[in-house]
Amino acid sequence: MRALVLALVPLAVAAQTVLPFSEATQERQDYCVARASERVCWRTVGDDGRGRFDGHRGGQSVTWDAEPPGAYAALRAFRLDLDGGRSGLVVAAREAISNGLGVEYWTMFVVPDGASEPAYQFTAEDLGPDSAPFATWNGKTVFWATEWQTADDPSGRRGPGTYLVGRPFRLGPTGLIPATTLPVRTRRMLSDFRRESGGPVAWLASRRAETRRVDPFGAGRAGGERAEIVEVGEVADGYPLTVRVGGRRRTFQVDPWAGGDTAARLADGATGRVFPPEYRPAGLVGRSVRLGTGPDGSSVIWLD
Repeated sequence: MRALVLALVPLAVAAQTVLPFSEATQERQDYCVARASERVCWRTVGDDGRGRFDGHRGGQSVTWDAEPPGAYAALRAFRLDLDGGRSGLVVAAREAISNGLGVEYWTMFVVPDGASEPAYQFTAEDLGPDSAPFATWNGKTVFWATEWQTADDPSGRRGPGTYLVGRPFRLGPTGLIPATTLPVRTRRMLSDFRRESGGPVAWLASRRAETRRVDPFGAGRAGGERAEIVEVGEVADGYPLTVRVGGRRRTFQVDPWAGGDTAARLADGATGRVFPPEYRPAGLVGRSVRLGTGPDGSSVIWLD
């Protein structure tokens, strides 16, 4: 175990290719972050609270619609190299803070340079006090997608507990790429370690964290009926996704809190890696999938 933890220590060093923006400043109803000549703002554009994100870099701009802000005052942005050498922008907007543990829910938008809108988005939980979900591994930038889950103790010495689960991905221009040379890491909530410096990367690289041979979500490997995605709806507390199974259609809600067997989670069929909640990559329509079932009875949509 000691050798494994030491092997993960380099992950605690922030990637040099990741450049964080300034802290958010409020300008009337707008919240903005900036770095050098680049600026990203959330702006209110309607009486119902709806708004949009505006990004400007040199003579280029990108704009996309946004839901009413839960707490957009907590707005973060990063410029980094995406997988394959293309540069991009990552914008993180805090949507809510839970009661009890005070878990922060962030919507992550990934915008490749030259794109007119985000290529994909997903939910991350607890980015950390230092805005540090990024690390380097073998010269590549790794994003640790984190969420809180109830899971068994992998050692079997304790009962079930609440764990911060971290799944490593590379950020591609059209979607997340599982970093399969790195394992899923978890850390049990025995104390409020979120006050420790370094953010999720340091929390998961700690000697108190554990490596998981089996993902705590328990989805296993790709299996189930073959289907094809035929329609993807608009994002609003998750999003509807319709598949064609044989001669019939079936609609899911890609939202882990939807409940029932229509609540769905996307996963990568080639690697068995579960994607973050509400993950919406580019080009879903027309993709072939397999339909599986998660341990809680929800559905798992395995992307081929």
